[in-house]
Amino acid sequence: MTNLYDETVTILESNDKTIADIEYIGSSETKINTNKALELMKKTNYDSSYGSQEIAYNLMIKGDDFIMTREEYNGSEWWVYWQKDPDLPQVESDVKSFKTNTGWYNSLEEINGLEDTKND
Repeated sequence: MTNLYDETVTILESNDKTIADIEYIGSSETKINTNKALELMKKTNYDSSYGSQEIAYNLMIKGDDFIMTREEYNGSEWWVYWQKDPDLPQVESDVKSFKTNTGWYNSLEEINGLEDTKND
């Protein structure tokens, strides 16, 4: 089992970054309170090997000069570190999980029932 928080810290450290460098956690549509997201990540364990993708495919982390996005191949999944700065929403959303329970590729918004609230 892989812990999402530990995996995140490892990728940050391998790129000379820390949790303190995170400005934003969410997706291109959803912003999550960073402290709440980090606490949820600490509680999120998943099987990162082949099979079904378990973590929201569009989960991302943004820092001042980087973003981290999720990648997947045949259910094996991991973070990818990028040096770029996308436009992201400024309104925080409350989420309860990063992990899908359907065995399908689900977005952060689908997992947390937020997909219908974005068009209001």
